Formats: sequence, C-alpha cells, structure tokens
Amino acid sequence: MVASMEKLLGIVKTPRLLLKRITDRDAEEGIRIYRDERVNKTYMFPDLTEDAARKLHDRISALSANDCRYVRGIYLENKMVGFINDPEILDGTIELGWVVDPEYHNRGYATEAVTHAIKDLFTRGFDVVTAGAFEENPASIRVMQKSGMHLIEKQQKSYRDQHKADKPDQLVQRTHHFRFGGMGIGLGLGSQLCCETLGAHPGQLGT
Repeated sequence: MVASMEKLLGIVKTPRLLLKRITDRDAEEGIRIYRDERVNKTYMFPDLTEDAARKLHDRISALSANDCRYVRGIYLENKMVGFINDPEILDGTIELGWVVDPEYHNRGYATEAVTHAIKDLFTRGFDVVTAGAFEENPASIRVMQKSGMHLIEKQQKSYRDQHKADKPDQLVQRTHHFRFGGMGIGLGLGSQLCCETLGAHPGQLGT
C-alpha cells in the first residue's frame, strides 16, 4: 500500500535520496541553486535576479505537478539539493536533464538519482531514455556512463553565450556534443533544462 501510494505521488526512493515533486516549500533552496554561478556556467542560465529566480521556481514547480511531465526534485534528508527534468518527450522516448547543487558534488548523488529515475521511467512505459553533454562537461558524461548508458551520437555544436553581455551575439563553439541512450532495462540521463519553457541551455551539472 505504501509503495503504491509513493508511485501515485511520484516518489522514488534511493539508498540515500528521495526524488519527488517540487513545491513552493523548496523555493529558498531552489532559488539559491538557480542563481549559483557554478550552475549557470553549465546550464547557461542568464544572470537571474531574486524575482526572476522566484518566477523560474514557480515554473519548475508547475511542471513538476504536471503528470504528463517528469520533473522531480532531488532530496537529501528532506532538503532539495537538485532536480531532474525532461526537455523532450517523443512517443516512447524521453530525454532527461539534471542539476545537483555544487555544494553536494563528488558524492555520487547525480548518478544515484539518475539511475533510479531511469528505472522509474521504464516502469512508466518509456522504451528509450536519452541524454547529452558537451565534451567540456566530463562529470556529466561520467554520470551517463555510470548509469549504464552507451554513446549513440557525437556531433559538432555551438551556442550563444548569454553571459557575454557586451557581445550578446557571440557564438561559443563546443567541440563535440555527445548523446547517450539506454533501452529496455538499460539506463540513461539528460542534457538540457527545457530550453523553451525555462530558458536554459544544454548542459548539466553534478556527479
């Protein structure tokens, strides 16, 4: 009964973490994470004011409450230390992205959260989970590999650097963009934070 209720509420337990829906109660931790310069370097958020970060959290919370989306907070002892989201869902394929608070890096939390999120997604009927990361982001690539994913694509990509305020149209070349995938009982992880709805850029942060 407890397990079925947790499933209904979208709660996933891991050895050390909980994955669950993000709410207004998580705003303080969420805003701090969204405004962290170390997160912005990878996620390419623009510099957020307190008010803009609050609106971002409201948007993420709304997506998390949507049963058609897969947006979950990553919790350690009831404290939100990151989140997982779905930049794209197409038929039976879902792409995932994630952020882990830099203060909690190098502890295996991203790998643990992603591995269990993917298992949960397979139980929900998805056939394929995909992910992506630039080669300049080896931590994310390691998380994908540790989660059991395999390389399915390697391509050239570039993007606009939103942090270059004096050169807003400058393109920064990222040598290679890797895409990983998992099928069936395989595992996977994600690359970007809903670019259209949240204004983020491909990339993820944390190990």
